[in-house]
Amino acid sequence: MKDVTSYIQIKVTDFGLSRGNQGQDGVAASRMTGLAGTFHWMAPECLKSEDYTTKADVYSYAIVLWEIICREPPFKNLKPHEILHNVVTKGARPDMASVPSDCPKELVTIMTKCWE
Repeated sequence: MKDVTSYIQIKVTDFGLSRGNQGQDGVAASRMTGLAGTFHWMAPECLKSEDYTTKADVYSYAIVLWEIICREPPFKNLKPHEILHNVVTKGARPDMASVPSDCPKELVTIMTKCWE
């Protein structure tokens, strides 16, 4: 039997919450059910239940990239309402001190630019 601690398993979910592009420019704003999703990976505009574009997915990609690099969930010590408050009102992002020193600088640059 395989030792389950010897590998990482990634699951991509929430396809039931996805929306297709409606506009010709490919960045049409969408409104979803308020706060539908997992706060740890949600862009600030989604947390605020505002209209949003595909840029929200870019933000979520950066959070997933941080999680892969750091091998821990983002905001792991915060409750959902604390994540919402910190991300929306304080501009909080995952702790860069958790990024290993040998992480390629290009990945750090991509990650931080994506969550801007």
